[in-house]
Amino acid sequence: KQSIEDDLAAELNELKESKDKVRRFQKLKTDVAGNFFVSTTVDDPGRLLTAIFEDLKTKQEQRSRYIQRLLPVQTTCKAHIDTMKKTVETVLASYDDSATPELTYLVAGKIRHNTNLKHNAMLQEIVQVVKAARPRWTGELRKPDLVLMLDVLHNVCCISLMPRYLEFRKYNLLEVTKPQQNPEVPKESHPATDIPKDAVQDKDTKLKEEDNAPCEEHEESSGDQNGAGDVSRSTTTETTDKPDDGKPPSNEDSAELSTDALKGGDVDSDKPAEPCGD
Repeated sequence: KQSIEDDLAAELNELKESKDKVRRFQKLKTDVAGNFFVSTTVDDPGRLLTAIFEDLKTKQEQRSRYIQRLLPVQTTCKAHIDTMKKTVETVLASYDDSATPELTYLVAGKIRHNTNLKHNAMLQEIVQVVKAARPRWTGELRKPDLVLMLDVLHNVCCISLMPRYLEFRKYNLLEVTKPQQNPEVPKESHPATDIPKDAVQDKDTKLKEEDNAPCEEHEESSGDQNGAGDVSRSTTTETTDKPDDGKPPSNEDSAELSTDALKGGDVDSDKPAEPCGD
């Protein structure tokens, strides 16, 4: 018969072994308010999220109480423009566009807590990469087939390829359950696609309604040099409870789902690790 000390020792050993196991979903800190990051062993987080949003859209039932947006992240890299360009090339090379080789695309991005990158300059550099890697693709501001998102958190860049971006209401878990009518890229966003350089406005310049339509919202966030951050989304450290009246929270809470762990000194694992869940 084992003693109490033996039982405690066995339980401690079991806990230590469980910490060493790779979790299928692992929450990571981003140190950006309202955002958290989920590392996963799922081969393709994009397919997983497509299945989730198709189900939400079909059933029109809200399944999330604390998270507003859930974005797929194909990979992460250091937030240096040369590294980002090389990583985008790799991501584009692995993307299968055999079904629609001449699709339309839009490049969008947000920069939070990083003063080294300039929003418009970053987008213009990435647009040139897309043109070289996928010459048959065409830039489209209002209704793109595919959105390439660059989400910079501190010194880490999360790179996402998001099809059906407007159909899934910018991957918003709450909005996608509502009836949809002719979705368009919201006018408050700032896009960069296959367009002349002077067509990409500075962040303080409003795009004319008849000329351009934006891709991603610019929301002011403390510490965000470009003012292009989510005040609150996904994958970000803390989220806000949805009010009891059923209305979504005023700030956008989101989560980023990726097969990679965030690479950077400002992003660390929560201790103890927590599984991802609504």
